[in-house]
Amino acid sequence: PWEMLGALVGWLSAEGHGEMALALLVMFTAYLRPSELFMPRICDFSCLKDRWLVNLAPGDTGVFTKTGLQDEAIYLDNQLFPAMGRVLKQHIKDLGYNLTTMRRATQSMWTFSLALFRQTVQKGAEELGLPDGFCLYMARHGGVSADILLGYREWLESKTRGRWHSDTTHKPYCKQGLLTRYLQFCPK
Repeated sequence: PWEMLGALVGWLSAEGHGEMALALLVMFTAYLRPSELFMPRICDFSCLKDRWLVNLAPGDTGVFTKTGLQDEAIYLDNQLFPAMGRVLKQHIKDLGYNLTTMRRATQSMWTFSLALFRQTVQKGAEELGLPDGFCLYMARHGGVSADILLGYREWLESKTRGRWHSDTTHKPYCKQGLLTRYLQFCPK
């Protein structure tokens, strides 16, 4: 649930892991798998008319998504986190780039590894007393479920955004009832 995501983002930020907090928000907002978070380079993020997007598996890299596709662009807009664009822009500036020079920056958007990210977020979940079974992949589930539960996106839009090709593969990710139950087991 987005409430748990907010708690984790707060914990990460307070512990000096602001970059990981941003990465977790990007995962949640774009419904990314943990491995997909590390696909995009700085140049694969772009800002068009104040709307940020990320291009997964760009054709020039020879990399494909889990579903075998390339050049899947996802807008990073989310009503829960309206400052996402401002924070992304600052992160890119912190990496030494601006909106013009970032177009040629082929280094990773993140300065940490997936293993360290997983370990740090897990530590945060434990420190916050989140229910057992928490894992990074839950950001993908939580993003789509929150968008539908809160009425921010319709079923078809969320299905397209998550890159699910059928209702059968999309449906297991939309667990609004599970989100509600999960929240009941969290400490206040």
